[in-house]
Amino acid sequence: MLIASLPDEDLFHEEWVAVPIHSREMPGYKSARITCAQCGEGINYDREYLRDGRTLCQGCAFPEARYYRPLTEAELSNNSKAGAETSPQPACEHC
Repeated sequence: MLIASLPDEDLFHEEWVAVPIHSREMPGYKSARITCAQCGEGINYDREYLRDGRTLCQGCAFPEARYYRPLTEAELSNNSKAGAETSPQPACEHC
């Protein structure tokens, strides 16, 4: 039997439900801008984390989840232009 030939009652179930939505999910939501105690980054939309009595951004609260890895002092001293070969470079003024 093909699914397309089954009646809707056999394919679907409907019921009323409640879906709690935080006010920050609503259009036009404004919240206080909080500063991360570790890096100084601004934190919007109630996304701050409290750790050891300090207010932190997600990157400082969970450094293992960052999309980047800060360079070590050794990496910086080995190559003062670290990353320059892969970063976008400004256009040459003389060309």
